[in-house]
Amino acid sequence: SVSTVRKAIATLNRMGFCQTINGKGTLVMRHDEKAVSLADMAPEYGEEAFLYLSGVQLMALVIRPAALQVFDRLDKDVQQQLAYQCSEMGCNPLKSILTCMLEKLQLYPLKTILLETNKIMEWGFGYIAYQTMYPNMGQMNIIGHRALYCLKKGDRQGFADNLRRGYSNILCCTRDLLVKIGLTEAAHIESPA
Repeated sequence: SVSTVRKAIATLNRMGFCQTINGKGTLVMRHDEKAVSLADMAPEYGEEAFLYLSGVQLMALVIRPAALQVFDRLDKDVQQQLAYQCSEMGCNPLKSILTCMLEKLQLYPLKTILLETNKIMEWGFGYIAYQTMYPNMGQMNIIGHRALYCLKKGDRQGFADNLRRGYSNILCCTRDLLVKIGLTEAAHIESPA
């Protein structure tokens, strides 16, 4: 319906993916223009951005013990499934690995924490990641593939450490962008060591 389309365009305008100009219509924004648009809307989305950063921070803290706990359940079939998924164009290896971990994780409280934290991160990935992470996606993918390599080689510690490193990288990149666009309070959110 027209109402739904207008709401969708208004949301895309707020997120910086397009700009509606009277008399010209709606224009798609280039990447450098999106950064300016994101800076303009930072105060409006500040609370959500901090929630996202806190979610990534928590994920960076809990992913390592979760990976150690579930490592033995990620058998050859799961590894082949992950290898296939991660070979596809546009795949996010960290997300694919987390999805498989959640299916195999038996410690219910830890599984619940990861599920709820992942929900927070899903919002953030859609809102922030394209603009924040686009230049850093290659590094995140490399870290995810390293984790998968460690899984295949039976390196429990390497698997867990690379997953933690991946989420710490997401946190640092996002935090730095938010500080750059004016949410200076984001600088106080530290990456786990």
